[in-house]
Amino acid sequence: TELNDYLISIYPNPAQNVLNIDLGTTCSELEFQIINTLGAKLMSRSIPKDEVSKELQIHINELPKGMYMLQVNIDGKFEILPWLKL
Repeated sequence: TELNDYLISIYPNPAQNVLNIDLGTTCSELEFQIINTLGAKLMSRSIPKDEVSKELQIHINELPKGMYMLQVNIDGKFEILPWLKL
């Protein structure tokens, strides 16, 4: 099911070195994945409840330029957000 209860946004988009995730609210355990246009998972990370804040930073400078999807999983629900790496 999709995350309708959370107002997740990412910025800047397009991004160069850091992608920020604004969760809009605090939540319990969070997991995110960065997926390329071919569907391959390039990065996956789980963040325990005591480390989750309203805003997260992902360092993306090692990723090649291109289009990606950020899948955010919270409490068994997910949202997929497209973004561009410059």
